[in-house]
Amino acid sequence: MEVLEDGYVYELYHQENPGAEYLKFFHRGIVPNQDGIFEIISEGISNEDVIEVLIHRMHFLQKQLPCKENTKVISKLTECLDLLDERTKDRQDRGVWGKLLP
Repeated sequence: MEVLEDGYVYELYHQENPGAEYLKFFHRGIVPNQDGIFEIISEGISNEDVIEVLIHRMHFLQKQLPCKENTKVISKLTECLDLLDERTKDRQDRGVWGKLLP
C-alpha cells in the first residue's frame, strides 16, 4: 500500500501479479464565502463505504469457510460502522455537521 495523497488517495498493490488498484476518498474543504461550511472538493468514497464492503466480503467468506474469527471480524466492523454513524448523528444534533467545528 502506498499513500498518494495523505488521507484521500491510496494505491493498493495486487497480491501476486503486477498492478494496483486505487482507493480514493471524497475530499471536503471550506469553499470561500460559505461561512465555514464544508463542500466536496473531489468525489470519492467514504469510510463507511469501505467498511460496508468489508462486512459484505466477510459474510461471503464466512459462507465459504466458516470460522469464529470471521464472526468476530464482522462484529467489530459493524461496531466501527455504528460508531461512525453515532459520530455523524451527534454532529448533526449539535448543528456542526459539515462545518470545521469540533
